[in-house]
Amino acid sequence: MARVKKQFVCNACNYVTARWVGVCPKCEEAGSFEEQLEDPVRRGRSANTSPAAEITSVQDISRNDVSRIATGIGELDRVLGGGIVPGSGVVLTGEPGAGKSTLASEVVIQMARLGQRVGYFSGEESMHQVKMRLERLGLTDADEIGMSSEVGVERICKSISTQGFDFIVIDSIQTVYSEDIPGTPGSVSQVKESAHQIMRYAKQTDTSVLLIGQVVKSGEMAGPRALEHLVDAVINFEGDRREQHRILRAHKNRFGTTDEVGVFEMTSSGLVGIEDIASLFIEDSQGLPGSCPTIVIEGSRPVICEIQALASPSDLANPIRAVRGIDSKRVQMLLAVLSSRTEVTGTRAMDIYVNVSGSLKIDDPGCDLAVALAVASAVNKRPLNHQAVAYGEISLLGLAKKAAQQERRNKEAKRLGYQTVATEETVRVQEILKQAGIVGSDS
Repeated sequence: MARVKKQFVCNACNYVTARWVGVCPKCEEAGSFEEQLEDPVRRGRSANTSPAAEITSVQDISRNDVSRIATGIGELDRVLGGGIVPGSGVVLTGEPGAGKSTLASEVVIQMARLGQRVGYFSGEESMHQVKMRLERLGLTDADEIGMSSEVGVERICKSISTQGFDFIVIDSIQTVYSEDIPGTPGSVSQVKESAHQIMRYAKQTDTSVLLIGQVVKSGEMAGPRALEHLVDAVINFEGDRREQHRILRAHKNRFGTTDEVGVFEMTSSGLVGIEDIASLFIEDSQGLPGSCPTIVIEGSRPVICEIQALASPSDLANPIRAVRGIDSKRVQMLLAVLSSRTEVTGTRAMDIYVNVSGSLKIDDPGCDLAVALAVASAVNKRPLNHQAVAYGEISLLGLAKKAAQQERRNKEAKRLGYQTVATEETVRVQEILKQAGIVGSDS
């Protein structure tokens, strides 16, 4: 009998080693190795005994023109690119309490009302708990939904086959296990094998699958990174769970763009999509220094938000630089530009705090000018015009240039009644600060 060997696999990058190590030598992730048993039969199978792969001419393959299925949840359909593609697999992740199960339940109800045969497999909650949530979200007697607490992947696939489901939800993939693979549910090998079997069956039968995934402390999806490669789309809930609104963003989408975002509000009756988000990320800071609205581009929609800054004298040798909602290294660069290229002095002896209101996370270089204006306003204690909105990119030379898609930003600013602090040509940041009244002879 062949001897079964042990191996250790990194759940972040799938690096394999014969011994356990504390830090992965490939991805440098700490504490990411889990023990697996290597199957010598599969590893030693000779290529000479394996049958040849079946080859089909591309002209003989019929084109499947099945259109997307719109869920009826506008913000979700926006992120997915118009709806769910039959036979696709989608992973929904997010921190505990973000609303993953709530959104999945709303999708289940909507798909059932569209005439889809729907199945809900819950490994974390009892069927009674799931039914209570479905009823709270508007489930009626006319909505036919199959439900099970089964977590064995072989039995799940068999149930899908016998019941003829068109759409299924598995909550969560970390609770599902395969009887043919050693290890506990949630381990690297179990998650990989379970997801592989489910996705292989989904592709063969055009069954749409929504997998709910847990996250680790760092906010990344738990389990092997191979899970992201097995599915067609990975969408993630962002935002502070203690606040009402949630942001849905796609990190991977084989059938659409990853630039779109969906915005929801958590209410007592479930998640409600918000289409007009003009005032969602703006606070009433009229006349206060350290505030500058900006417009960022998220997919096909311009989003107005507020950059807030606070400057406080510091006695520390290395003053504090605290940033939330924006790249901290980008803010460090802008602080250096302000200190070296403009008349904004004193930042090196101050604690600087920068925040994007509404817990929004942005990655748009077009907000550079707004960050610079907000910090300069906080340092010099001079408020900006409350009707001003700024956007533009800043270089290390202290020059501000036109932001990407500036025409769309200008159109949104005009619609909301703001006066733009932007430039069509490259100019010095110092000149923009003077025009805004933040720096001057008496500053």
